[in-house]
Amino acid sequence: MPKTTRKIEHAIDEDEAERLLREFCKEIDFDPGWIDADAWSTSLRMACDPTIGLKTTYDAILADKDEKAKDTAKEKRRRAITTKLNALVAKVRALDGTSKAIISDALAAFLEASAQYIDGAQTDMTYSTAVKADRYAQMAADWERLAKLAASVDSDLFFGFKALEPENKDEKGKGSVGATLARRKVQGNMFVSFVSVRFNIHVDIAKG
Repeated sequence: MPKTTRKIEHAIDEDEAERLLREFCKEIDFDPGWIDADAWSTSLRMACDPTIGLKTTYDAILADKDEKAKDTAKEKRRRAITTKLNALVAKVRALDGTSKAIISDALAAFLEASAQYIDGAQTDMTYSTAVKADRYAQMAADWERLAKLAASVDSDLFFGFKALEPENKDEKGKGSVGATLARRKVQGNMFVSFVSVRFNIHVDIAKG
């Protein structure tokens, strides 16, 4: 429970600060994944500091959210990746016909994540198409191929490619989808970072 010192409410330690700041981010519908690790550490220290406290820290996070939502910020993110993104797409299109067709799912997921990055949207996202298990296995393999192509374009912009084996999220207690009534079932997970923001792409595995 937060402590009050000289009328300033603050967290008693960084564990409590972590919980309170994440709860605040959820209340204002702001994904804390957009706050880089150093800035988040600073926020935790601010929340614990009896001379700064929680309100000032909340205000700083809210200002960060507002800044991310501005059209100028979106345009800046668009400019940061568009040229290299187009170069990566061109490399995929230059593959032979069979390879190009096989890698299309991986590229589609990557492009969906890039759109999320530009828009400043949720870093925890779901791929738009459910796929069967064998198709996901191919997709995961192609994720590694896409990683190599991306590294050849710009390893500082696109990196951290990783694909996990599918698992039943509901059975493992990971089935909740935010504050909705929807439940996650069998899903694979694919990760990628754009600049300094990491995305987790959930891929629904269709039956059959």
